[in-house]
Amino acid sequence: MLNQEATSRAVHSSDAQQQGIDFATILSAAAHDMKNSLQLQLQQMQTLANQLEGSEQALTLADMYYETLRLNVSLTQLLNLYRQEATTIVLSLERCIIEELIEDIVADTEFYARHHQITVHAEVDDGLEGFIDQQVVAVLLQDVVANAIRYASSRVVITAKALQQGVTIQVADDGEGYPEHVITRYTPSQSQPSPTNLASGRTGLGLYFAQRIAQSHQRQQQLGEITLTNDNGGIFTLYLP
Repeated sequence: MLNQEATSRAVHSSDAQQQGIDFATILSAAAHDMKNSLQLQLQQMQTLANQLEGSEQALTLADMYYETLRLNVSLTQLLNLYRQEATTIVLSLERCIIEELIEDIVADTEFYARHHQITVHAEVDDGLEGFIDQQVVAVLLQDVVANAIRYASSRVVITAKALQQGVTIQVADDGEGYPEHVITRYTPSQSQPSPTNLASGRTGLGLYFAQRIAQSHQRQQQLGEITLTNDNGGIFTLYLP
């Protein structure tokens, strides 16, 4: 019986190889389906919360929205990290209007911010553009901004400026700031920090993903990077060459 089972498994494995099916393709398709379902749930939560505007139930739905948004972002992060480990990451670089990118991020997080009475303000240099992978950078920033809203006392400010070689995007909140041990782990000298304390929203997968994506952007031997600082709250800075 065991020999028959082993033979059956070997046949199925051989068939999968002959059909050119690889795990990365299956994972990508499954993640895409799950993301579509989560996106539908996010839209339904917004619709229901608008109908319950001003009630305690609306605030509960806003919190559920935040957790579902985190799940959606984390799923995308895991998929991208798996692709980086499985193959050499190939970024889809394109010219991006930074103001439009940030406007989309603000719109995605407005529902959660509004129900927690957090003001999100953006300041972007006129005509600012970057040559970046817009999709993965959007996922990165969505996670950073959502967490900034969660830890803020009253406001979050997103600032984007042009540098001589590249673009810098900063997300600042007026909360308690980052723990010192987290700040020291994400400095330019720490080229490959590893994710730890994954149960905490400020010290786990999101920052690790942000560092990997930033460093995947390079131009003339200049690598992207993230830095964390505190100044009347936490400040996340993303540099993309």
